[in-house]
Amino acid sequence: RHTTKGHINSIVSDKINAGKSLKSIMAEIEHKILQQALKEHGSMTRVAKFFQVDRTTISRKLSSIEEKKS
Repeated sequence: RHTTKGHINSIVSDKINAGKSLKSIMAEIEHKILQQALKEHGSMTRVAKFFQVDRTTISRKLSSIEEKKS
């Protein structure tokens, strides 16, 4: 199992080597962080409170990556 830091380093190395843009690398890292927070906090509302943003922001950020994968 990767640590969060190790997992982020792995994502960054893979994306840099694949020639991905900074924007796409940052979006993927943000998505991984939000997914992990959702596992730990159990709901988008709790994640939003934890990160001090609106719940719709969390929802939008999680769904924008899912739409790109489809």
